[in-house]
Amino acid sequence: SPLRTGAARMALGAAALIGHAFPIIPVGLVYRDKDRFRSDALFLSGLPIEWSDLEKSSEDDADAVRELTRRIDGGLHAVTINLDQWEDAPIVECAEAIYASELGLPRNAAERFERTRQIARSLRRLRTSATEAVDPLYRSVVDYARLMKELHLRPHDLTLTPARFTIARWVVNKLTFLLLATPLLVVARIVFFVPYEITGRVGSRRKYSEDVRATLKLLGGGVLHLLWIVAISIAVGENFGWRFAPVAFLLLALLGFASIFLSDRWYRTFAQAQRFLLLNRRESLRSRLLKRRADLAGQLEELRLRLLERKQ
Repeated sequence: SPLRTGAARMALGAAALIGHAFPIIPVGLVYRDKDRFRSDALFLSGLPIEWSDLEKSSEDDADAVRELTRRIDGGLHAVTINLDQWEDAPIVECAEAIYASELGLPRNAAERFERTRQIARSLRRLRTSATEAVDPLYRSVVDYARLMKELHLRPHDLTLTPARFTIARWVVNKLTFLLLATPLLVVARIVFFVPYEITGRVGSRRKYSEDVRATLKLLGGGVLHLLWIVAISIAVGENFGWRFAPVAFLLLALLGFASIFLSDRWYRTFAQAQRFLLLNRRESLRSRLLKRRADLAGQLEELRLRLLERKQ
């Protein structure tokens, strides 16, 4: 959606107060899993936006506001992934993962961001100029992404072949963590069952956009859990004496924070175990998925070369 003019108006208003322009730094946050609390994120800081030629303009100057908004929008586009529609996000990410896994490209956050941005840009260009070429490939990637999600796999998981000693050490470490963390998480789930369920039901409503659902889960869930802790602490104070109420509040707060950190690691560990068992028990499935990945990577590379030829 088009960038609103609020930031430009505030900048021009502030410049009028202090008498000169100041740095406007575009910042981008790219989340690995935007809908999940405490998702990994890549922080990107762009170059300062040049707008000294507009510093004397008023915040009521429509032309200046539009021009500064345009420049801010350009700066933000340089540090974010821009899509035609939200539904493209998992598809573009899967296409990047397929391409990078098959070619053995670096998987650090900065490299993944740049490749994902290039794929998103290519998809936009191809949709306007070569729909007949992009539609079949788009549908193929959609099908592959859906299958991988159902299997709880990622494209690069298909080529992971750790040594037996590494596997044994991994199993011991993960089992130890699961045995220690599970009882605490069960207790936390029982204690916070009511606010957790309310947050999940409200945050999963389809009438809200992905951004709104994530905000509801974060802010609404935080407020609900805090109120729940306060309510239990008051109940403890009324039934066992008010000197125990602060102790209950502190213990419940610590339990809540511990469950947040441990649950994230617990789910990651469980997902890793699922992937390991699936790929080691069903070698034929791994082979079919690898072949499909190679085919899709080849088609993506062919489109990339076609776009390069058009530029030249």
